[in-house]
Amino acid sequence: MNVNTYRAYEREPDSSKHTPLDHQHAMHFAKRMGVRWEWLLLGEGAPWRDEDERREKILEAYDEATEDRKAAVADAIVRLLKAG
Repeated sequence: MNVNTYRAYEREPDSSKHTPLDHQHAMHFAKRMGVRWEWLLLGEGAPWRDEDERREKILEAYDEATEDRKAAVADAIVRLLKAG
């Protein structure tokens, strides 16, 4: 199995020919397939990049916040958007 092809990584984790996918290969394959490498490697979130980078920036910061902070941020954003 050629490790430079995506097929090498498509096998089930417990199969005899399974090859673990590392972040470098995930980045390479994701670029060719037009998806996020994080999604390809971890299976989390949406496969496609959000075209609005401002929204993505806000969501990344929100995801890193504590639960208490998330509630305060959500309330502040709603108030800010309704005021404008």
